Amino acid sequence: MAMHSSDDIEISCLAMAAISMSTNAIEAFLLEYSRFTKPSTYTNSFRKGNISRKYRKLMKSELKVDFPEVNELIRHRHDIVHHEPHSQRVLTLGNVTTSDDAIEAAETTERFFSDIISCPKLK
Repeated sequence: MAMHSSDDIEISCLAMAAISMSTNAIEAFLLEYSRFTKPSTYTNSFRKGNISRKYRKLMKSELKVDFPEVNELIRHRHDIVHHEPHSQRVLTLGNVTTSDDAIEAAETTERFFSDIISCPKLK
């Protein structure tokens, strides 16, 4: 939708929604994967942890190393939902979120799902 709009405000709002929904989908995926395939990891502390902690618990590895683009997506989402004028993203990029950001969020999420589903660490 963001790609087909000519209104800059609408584009930015739709792109921010896409970024937020992408990170929500990644978190939901990790929760459900844990619950159904590794029930011993599905604890209160696991459920309450952030995406990086959930990933570390399941994969015994660091998200920022394995999927730096997902880590960047999480940072972007954090800057959107916890908007602080002094945040690094606002200082370097301004407040504009574009349709390219929405596309990148969707593609990053799709690659993450694909890579995780085929990952031997989770089998």
